[in-house]
Amino acid sequence: MQKYSEILNNIELVLENTKSISDALNNGNFELEDLEEISNLYEEREKNILQLKSLLESDIGKEFVAEKQDEWNEKINLIVNLDSVNLELLRKKTKDTGEKLKQLNKQKSVLIYSK
Repeated sequence: MQKYSEILNNIELVLENTKSISDALNNGNFELEDLEEISNLYEEREKNILQLKSLLESDIGKEFVAEKQDEWNEKINLIVNLDSVNLELLRKKTKDTGEKLKQLNKQKSVLIYSK
């Protein structure tokens, strides 16, 4: 198991990044600071995924996937499921923000015409 520790640690990092993104999406108000935090989390996650990819392309990585396929599938499925939820939250928040922007534009138009 020791020879797979770097791979397992990297999988855990990606999982933690994904959970942190979920927390930020659930707790944020979609303000600029929240968006910057989410963007930074996605950038960090991307680096960890690229590192994991390079590890998995090595001989030890290929051996890990072959020997620990159940554990690999479990972790990856968890990450994919969490990411699906995150993408749905992003879609919903983006749509809500778009609706708020439309309402603000309508109010602005009414104010301009009323002057």
